[in-house]
Amino acid sequence: MHVTFEAVRGAGVERDYVTQVEGSLHLSIAQDEDGLNEEEIEIGRVSARVICVDEACGEGGDPADAADAIDQQTHDMWCAVIEPGTINFRDFVGDGALGSDVLMVMSIEILPEWRGQLFGLLLLDETIRVHGRGCGAVVLEAAPLRQLSDADREAARLAGDDTDWRERMKWDGLAKTEAEYARVSARLREHWAQLGFELCPTAKRSRFMYRTEGLRYPYVGPAESGFDLVLHDGK
Repeated sequence: MHVTFEAVRGAGVERDYVTQVEGSLHLSIAQDEDGLNEEEIEIGRVSARVICVDEACGEGGDPADAADAIDQQTHDMWCAVIEPGTINFRDFVGDGALGSDVLMVMSIEILPEWRGQLFGLLLLDETIRVHGRGCGAVVLEAAPLRQLSDADREAARLAGDDTDWRERMKWDGLAKTEAEYARVSARLREHWAQLGFELCPTAKRSRFMYRTEGLRYPYVGPAESGFDLVLHDGK
């Protein structure tokens, strides 16, 4: 089996000083003993965006306004790692950051039957490796998807969202109660910590985690089998 990561930078609606990234993770599975015939299946998706601080400053723009104009989640992620009223990283991000931009990982989705095999870590790791250049920090929300309301489902249908993917993800069965939401969130915090992510001290109810880019972290890579994934010491 072979793992393939694909991502498009600049996908979706672009805004000033914000670059959208949409990616997917695929497995190629042999259909015969010789491995001559393979079937490729999509098992995961990632959605991220880069707040282009250097570009905004170079053009006299305001990256904070750009983040605010998108949605509440983007605003909260920006505030979690940036000092209020500035474009400077908060002290806890540290001096090791090698860039000024901010990579925000909005969501990572792995189909239920492929969870528990480090594919989520691989998808996050590849997203950072490919699209994190020039970013001083990566921030994500360590929280599960909530159960969709009837209004959410109708809005998604009208927006033309991928209904088949939503059904395969079993979104309606996720985080139905606050207790379940808290339990899964705690598990996700431990999960993302394997790639060097830490809780933001400023995060509301400890929702957000960050990683300073430029420091050494573990990374995920496929083992020689092409399927089993292991953690290695990165550079």
